[in-house]
This record gives sequence, C-alpha cells and structure tokens, in this order.
Amino acid sequence: MADILFWNECKKTLERDLAVEEYSTWIAPLKLKENVGITPISYSVLAPNNFILDWVEENYGDSIKERLVAITSQSNLNVNFEVIHEGERDLVVNRKLKNIENGQKVLARTRSR
Repeated sequence: MADILFWNECKKTLERDLAVEEYSTWIAPLKLKENVGITPISYSVLAPNNFILDWVEENYGDSIKERLVAITSQSNLNVNFEVIHEGERDLVVNRKLKNIENGQKVLARTRSR
C-alpha cells in the first residue's frame, strides 16, 4: 500500500482542528488505501479495529470525506471505512520500515556532501 500524499494533508487538517488526545486516539492510527480499478475513484479509510472504525465513521466520517473531496478536487470521490486486514497491516509496517531505511540513506548521502 503506497503512501497517499493527500491523506497526510487530510490528517494534518484534522490535527489542527482536534484536541491532541482526540487526534492521537482516533485519527493517527488510520491509513488510506486506494481501491484500484473502481470507478468512480474509491478509497478506503482503514482502522486497526472495529471499535476505532465505528467511532471514526460515526464521529468523523463526514468530515474526512469532505476534506478528501476538497483536497483532491474530485467531487465524485467514493470513501468507505473498513478494518485493516492482517496482511495489509504487515505491508504497512514493512513499507514504513523501508521508508525509514531509505530516508536514512538519503540523509546519510546529504550529510556526506
């Protein structure tokens, strides 16, 4: 699952508007996945468990959808909410580790110049 840059922007707008505890509890654990091959364009907001999923969808679902539509300028954007599956969770962790490794290599190259 590739990082979706506008998802980070969406989360930053939520972070500005919510209390620190609210953001770290409900929004920070969320991931975004593109549902490839679906028209109109479709994304899934992934939560680590059903409790967070239900709370986020009930309390922040409309706000998340509105922000994603505004950021992407795609009025026909389809956003749904689901629990992240174990295989996807492992993929997210592996991608983060790879990004950290790549970031450290880039940082090391930059410092050596």
